[in-house]
Amino acid sequence: MSSQISLSSNDSSKSITRYIFILITILALFALMVISYLLWQFKSSADINTQINQYHLPSIEYLNNIETEHHLLLDWFFRNKLHNKTSLNNNPDLLREKDIRVANYLHVTTRSLSLLFELHENKGVADFDLSVTRLKNNSFILLKQITELSYKNEISTTAIDNAYEQLEISRSQLHRLHNQAQQQLYLKQAKSREFFKTTFFFVILLVIAVTSYITYRIILLIKKILKRQKDNTQELTEFKNSLDATTDCVFIFSADDLKFTYVNKGAMDQVKYSYAELMQMHPYDIKPLYNETQFREMVLQLTNSEHSSTTFETVHEDKMGILPMFITANMPSSVY
Repeated sequence: MSSQISLSSNDSSKSITRYIFILITILALFALMVISYLLWQFKSSADINTQINQYHLPSIEYLNNIETEHHLLLDWFFRNKLHNKTSLNNNPDLLREKDIRVANYLHVTTRSLSLLFELHENKGVADFDLSVTRLKNNSFILLKQITELSYKNEISTTAIDNAYEQLEISRSQLHRLHNQAQQQLYLKQAKSREFFKTTFFFVILLVIAVTSYITYRIILLIKKILKRQKDNTQELTEFKNSLDATTDCVFIFSADDLKFTYVNKGAMDQVKYSYAELMQMHPYDIKPLYNETQFREMVLQLTNSEHSSTTFETVHEDKMGILPMFITANMPSSVY
């Protein structure tokens, strides 16, 4: 008697899994790109804000304080009509108040200048170096002149204006540079945000387009697989009907777990087992000359062989006894 054994396997889901993996990978890459771009934008914006808030705005504030203190001192001299050095000589009260005003002016101005120069030393920009140097020189001259004039009681609105004239030139120049730099940073920040919005919009469109295309491909593949399975099921039904009509024994089992996946009526009649019983059995369960390891080696040789079938002599053990057999084992030429 002869019997046929076939190996069956199903790879239908592998292509779908592959497309889904590609889709997830692309989405993950897009997400990583968007997150990286967002982080870069936030860092760039934070750097600009830091430069403005910790460098330009404080510098402008210190420069404004210098100008404000000058005008406060000058305003006091004007209100008291101290236009020349002789106005103070005959008024002790004004002299004392003058000393207090000048001392406060020197203190606040010196403090603002010190903070300004310290800030420029720590975070200075090369373009500002010349203006800062000029301001240092002129501030030293101003403070020295104001101190000497006050000590000699020769200070007046004219003397203050003359002493402050050179300092104001360098102060206003540095003030203008800081304002320009600040405006440029604000403009850069605005352009960066606009560019980010536009780029992010196109990235989202690209993600949607790629996702839609891959999803479309997956849907087409699923339809194709379902149609193929439907055709295969119909062909398999016809094939099984043909096999059931033959008296030869046909056993089909999985190459993975070696369990029977189909047996025809001739096979059931031969081994005297029901279809349900055989679906829980393996080829080596009815082949006393083979154990599981030996049978797997035979299957592996067939799988790796250039030939799709092999014939060997063995025996089948049924419920009644042992029958000699010629076995033809086939590897399907196509696997769905």
